[in-house]
Amino acid sequence: MADTDPFKLKRYWPYRLHVLATTVSQTVARTYADRFEITIPEWRIVAVLGGLEPGDTPSATTIAMLTAMDRVQVSRAMARMLDTGLIIRDTGREDRRTARVSLTAKGRAIYDRIVPLARAFEAQLLTALDPAEQAELDRLVTRLEQRAEALAALPGDSIAALIDGD
Repeated sequence: MADTDPFKLKRYWPYRLHVLATTVSQTVARTYADRFEITIPEWRIVAVLGGLEPGDTPSATTIAMLTAMDRVQVSRAMARMLDTGLIIRDTGREDRRTARVSLTAKGRAIYDRIVPLARAFEAQLLTALDPAEQAELDRLVTRLEQRAEALAALPGDSIAALIDGD
């Protein structure tokens, strides 16, 4: 597409990826909101904590990084999860300012019940592609993730220079 063509948001890749991710998240969220009474941010936290090695207890900052959510969103979700008994928070032994989080038995039970549903939904979504296309999509998304991470690590003026063609 030439630079002189009108900008079409619906054809802009970052926007399309965002819409796809939002649609998928909201569709799946309806399932676990109804069955398990948790929100999307809470599910992401459950998924991160459930996938860790036993004894691994990350901080809220680490969870925010692993879930690509902002720290305020993570804090709000964690506060609700503490109230509903899905997680426990322990103050760090070496740094009392840092709290470590882990799933309770109730939180682990939800993780164990949701993961098969999440995998089944993923499988249903991917039926739009044959196995070779699924493998290619995985490869391409991995490359885009790596490039996005590399660009995100650049200082703002370097990104501006890339965009401006300097």
